[in-house]
Amino acid sequence: MWQFPAVPMTLVFSLCCAVTAAQPLRAWSAHPADSASSRALQAFADSVRDASNGRIAITPYNNSELGDQPEAIQKLARGDIEFAVFNLGPLSGVVPQARLLTLPFVFPDSEHMFRKLDEGLGVRIGGSLLDKGFKVLAWYDGGSRSFYCMNHAVRYPSDFAGLRVRVQDSAVYNDMVRQLGATPVVVPFNDISKAFQDGRIDCAENNLPSYVETGNYKYARNVLLTNHIVTPEVLVVSRKYWQTLSPTDQSTLQSLGTQSGTVMRTLWKQQLTGAEQTLHKAGIQPVLVKDPGVFVARMIPVYASTLQGQDEFNQVLPAMMK
Repeated sequence: MWQFPAVPMTLVFSLCCAVTAAQPLRAWSAHPADSASSRALQAFADSVRDASNGRIAITPYNNSELGDQPEAIQKLARGDIEFAVFNLGPLSGVVPQARLLTLPFVFPDSEHMFRKLDEGLGVRIGGSLLDKGFKVLAWYDGGSRSFYCMNHAVRYPSDFAGLRVRVQDSAVYNDMVRQLGATPVVVPFNDISKAFQDGRIDCAENNLPSYVETGNYKYARNVLLTNHIVTPEVLVVSRKYWQTLSPTDQSTLQSLGTQSGTVMRTLWKQQLTGAEQTLHKAGIQPVLVKDPGVFVARMIPVYASTLQGQDEFNQVLPAMMK
């Protein structure tokens, strides 16, 4: 089990002495328990429990056990659940500023994305999230998303014409797929494999670890590495619960949350390597897109639609891409 660095005793004392009764808290995740995201979430819960001497007890619920992400977003905003790891796609429907981090072909890789988040973009987006009820504790690695299809070997934008592509419940993702000439189909994360089997979708898009952990690779064996969206996931706490905490408790939870982000990114790299090995053993050879420029050209209407009337977006986007 992953161990966090030792927490200073001053923080332990402040957490263990402020309140005596344990608080039953719930944390939502769409991922299975053995994923990098869920393991980091569990490590965060363990560190908080240890630092508070059991006073603050967080129980992670994986595999969307507490509902799909749109439902969980509403629950957390109301304070019905206290913690969650969210993908920014559906979350951007509630917090439009988060769409900046979901636009296609903005970041070349995770290192570039995290550098921009650390340079101030994370604070900027985090403020918008807080306004809607979500306090950011950490940015997790959401990976680089690519397309995978069943019975269709896609290589160029024209190959997507007429195909049904699973997407998250997100305006940006819907627009992106439409610009490829395909039909977007919203399907919950844990139902993608079933949607392939039922014939509801021809393709989907996600990062390689998610492609493997859901078992989608057993049905959709044609992978085109477009790396079209590089976006973080976000560990958040309900603002409603956050405001009940003392300043010292808030500081400690923020510190432990930041540490969990570092833990997650390390675990993610390991999981990505494992996913690549699994695909190799399964005889699946992902194809790297030859000319990303032809895909980027198709995305111009997506940028225009997202940035329309948003002066702040227009100011921030060029700096994000440098």
